[in-house]
Amino acid sequence: MAMWSCDPHPGFEETESGIYRKLIQFGDCQPAVHDADYMIFNISYSKSSDTDSNFHFQVHHHKLGSIPSYPSQTHEPGLIIINQLDSMRCGDQFSYLIPYREIAGSWLSSQSDSGYFQPDDEVIFTVHALQTFTQEKYKNYLMTAAQQDELTEADAIELLLSNDLKETYERHGECFIQHKERTAGDSIHAGSDVTIVYTTHLLDGTTLDSSTELQFTFGKPGQVIGGLQYALSFLKKGEQARIYLPSYLAFGIDGNSNGLVPPKTPVYFELRVKEVKN
Repeated sequence: MAMWSCDPHPGFEETESGIYRKLIQFGDCQPAVHDADYMIFNISYSKSSDTDSNFHFQVHHHKLGSIPSYPSQTHEPGLIIINQLDSMRCGDQFSYLIPYREIAGSWLSSQSDSGYFQPDDEVIFTVHALQTFTQEKYKNYLMTAAQQDELTEADAIELLLSNDLKETYERHGECFIQHKERTAGDSIHAGSDVTIVYTTHLLDGTTLDSSTELQFTFGKPGQVIGGLQYALSFLKKGEQARIYLPSYLAFGIDGNSNGLVPPKTPVYFELRVKEVKN
């Protein structure tokens, strides 16, 4: 005798928002996604009719916050799913059966081939809350990942800056600048006599020195580390900035001679251009 299931999606359960979800594994690490400042998700999805069409990527994300669900015909892409992610614990892994329109155009579909999917295509969307962090632990994770070659130093810096919703930054090669105060002061040119005041920090926020004042002739070798001199070409008298540099543009990939800066460690400078004389 043949047995038939009346369950339209075996293994999946319907959620309050009307989409179908399947548990793959529970996690027990902390903090939960809702309480985390930063998180890393492993994401994959494919057409339910063609499971070989798999897109897989990892994404670092700033705090999701509590986002309400909306009817699918009125909400922005991804909001229903993001509301589901916000309720996950660290380590949880779920699959969702959803129309592609639920994630189209959002960061959840950033690795997809938009020409392959149609809005009404049914997809199996799988998300794993791989790691969650407080703000300080995320900085430490990025610095350690750079030191251990899990990330390039530039990628570690950019992940930290791009997930900071309060600050903007400029990237010049692998030199990153967050402008704190801009002025209409004199620009810095080769031969300018420059006075700066700065403090030095590791990527995780560890402070390495007290406030230091330095006078030098801009462009003259051996006075200022190369990456910092390059960054100053984008600043003016009176301006303040935070300058992030990978080790090869700062103290070298082997760290500095006194051991305060470990090998392959990005640093940043809190800096003010006190004087420029051309």
